[in-house]
Amino acid sequence: MVIGSFCLRFGWRLNLLALSLGCCLSLPLPAATLRQIASWPGHPVGPIYGLQVTNGIAYAAAASGGLILIDVADPRRMSRLGGRVTRGPVYDVVVRGTTAFVADWGEGLSVFDVANPREPVLLGTSGARTYSCGIALEGDVLALSDYRGNLSLFDVFDARNPKTLSGNYFFSAYNDRGNVVLADGFSFSVGGETNLVVTDCRDPLRLSKLGFSGLGSATGVAVAGDSLFNVDPDRGLRIFDRTKLPSRLPLIGSLKTTAAPSAVATDGSLVCVGEGWDGLEIIDARQPTDPKLIAAVGTDGEVSALTLDSHNRLYVGQAGAPLQIWDLTSPASPSLLGSLDISGIAYGIDRAGDFVFLADGGAGLRVFNVRDPARPQLVGVLAGLGHVDRVVVSENRAILAARQRGVHVVDVSDPTRPRLMATYDSPGYAFDVAAAGNLVYIADFTGGLRVLDVGTPEAPRLVGTWTNAEPFGVALKDNLALVTTQSRTWVVDISDPTQPKPLGPGLSVGGNDAIIVGNLAYCYGGLLSIFDISNPLSPVLLSQTVASGCQQMVVKGTRAFAAMSPPSIAEFDISVPTKPVRVAEWTGNLSAWGLVLSDDVLFVAMGSGGFVVMKIDEMASTSPKLAMRWDSGAPRLNVTDAGSSPWNIEFSDGLELGAGWSPLTNVVPSGGQAEAIDPNAAAPRRFYRAVQR
Repeated sequence: MVIGSFCLRFGWRLNLLALSLGCCLSLPLPAATLRQIASWPGHPVGPIYGLQVTNGIAYAAAASGGLILIDVADPRRMSRLGGRVTRGPVYDVVVRGTTAFVADWGEGLSVFDVANPREPVLLGTSGARTYSCGIALEGDVLALSDYRGNLSLFDVFDARNPKTLSGNYFFSAYNDRGNVVLADGFSFSVGGETNLVVTDCRDPLRLSKLGFSGLGSATGVAVAGDSLFNVDPDRGLRIFDRTKLPSRLPLIGSLKTTAAPSAVATDGSLVCVGEGWDGLEIIDARQPTDPKLIAAVGTDGEVSALTLDSHNRLYVGQAGAPLQIWDLTSPASPSLLGSLDISGIAYGIDRAGDFVFLADGGAGLRVFNVRDPARPQLVGVLAGLGHVDRVVVSENRAILAARQRGVHVVDVSDPTRPRLMATYDSPGYAFDVAAAGNLVYIADFTGGLRVLDVGTPEAPRLVGTWTNAEPFGVALKDNLALVTTQSRTWVVDISDPTQPKPLGPGLSVGGNDAIIVGNLAYCYGGLLSIFDISNPLSPVLLSQTVASGCQQMVVKGTRAFAAMSPPSIAEFDISVPTKPVRVAEWTGNLSAWGLVLSDDVLFVAMGSGGFVVMKIDEMASTSPKLAMRWDSGAPRLNVTDAGSSPWNIEFSDGLELGAGWSPLTNVVPSGGQAEAIDPNAAAPRRFYRAVQR
């Protein structure tokens, strides 16, 4: 926990006299100490967008959950072996021997040694931050596709040192599906504005686009034998003869699927098509000119990745539901062999009594007993709700904002058995909800502010709307609603819920969401904006401070705790609302999306980190000071009034958000003082901070 909001900058071009005299800065106020006391499930998780199985191990590209390795040798007893969180989300993976290559959104290509599957070791990255989302391998040639529609080729003969063969070859306007295949020197990519793109890669120095097949947004491509299998939402499954390349790619067979396809896998005889939330279809393609549907099964979540092995086993990765293994020995009667829950992204959280309710993305609603916060127990699950962003509990009901699926009303009178009572399908994207008694207020991105009466939970009734905004968040206080949009914040009179009315033109301050505490409103997103709404007809903006990536906030006295993109949690001193100060941060490498406060405990929805419980320890009783002076050619750092707790004195080469800090030393104060020397006289500049452990 960072105790100081300050850092000392040391630059070798500064006046040496000033350094010899030293400098001393005191903290504005002592900060709290956050201490993690519990978490669930205890390791990163995430929706599976890429999947490969080899030698009894499944390698899952789990978005912000990173690369996850799973023991699938016995489908009935699957278990997580290990994993590695990467700089950015991971959307695809391919494995050769003991090396895993991943499409890393933050680094381009990342390469891992997976000889020890419990501890993958990063061998290197391409260093090309190209928003990579698709990957394929043929021999020593690796293809990487990115979101912007570029294709890059690498020579990975030496996996530790991938060599660029061709970079950023443009093939499509955008490519958000992350699916690319290499076969016989040709790449087959699904694009955004073009359905299927074929590129001749036989000469990596002279790539050439051979053409595309139809307009639209394809969602999957696979190759087996002489055939290429392509799926897209409009046409279903299409089969092409690729033996005619490079001259043409003739269509030889097709089958309209029941629902919009989201993924495809094949062994040449069977084609397995994932249909998003609508499950799986198994297709007989032994006669590629006349494919036939032979079976259909339901799944728990949105099918996002598929792969088949040589034992007639189909591995199904889902966005927000367990990894599944299906036995296709009798393809007309698929049977589920086993599943492992490693999915879900914790976005929202609320507490009622001894229970915490987690909006877990595509995994739906999870309920935890937190009577002992250090030992939370998962006691209830409700899946199949779409992508759940926010949850608020009121009157034994959990109200869930589920984006394009609208708002769910769930009976939680027995928290161990949550029961869906009704769904209100709002016209756009329900991003946030707030509740007061039987009234639910919905922030619907294209449908505005909508007021729902859930007095009869099985039949929710729309009673009022205000549609002149595209809100992300909504907060309530008495007869007021605070509605946040991307560019403005509106104070809305809800004294008559059937006719919500904005009070004034709104403030030119936008954000992700807001809260109201007393007469102060806190709007956050890229900035933390505090304004006085004691006169709601004329709100007064008091201050703004940087809060990049802030998703949700709670207030405890003169402290505000914010769920952030890394660092995970930030603390602001708001004792002077006109001058808020960011005093501390908990520097986890995961994004926090939601939090709720109970006494001195924070319950945090930690994205791919699941559910985390943080204890707020007592504020420091002293105001420590960090001083720096010149000593024998190196800076000496000195902490005074440090109390008796252990400290780190750390340095960084930059102050941008998320910049890395490294310890100079770990110290235990003697007489309230601690010292450290930075021996690196070659550093052009350094920043220092004191951190209480």
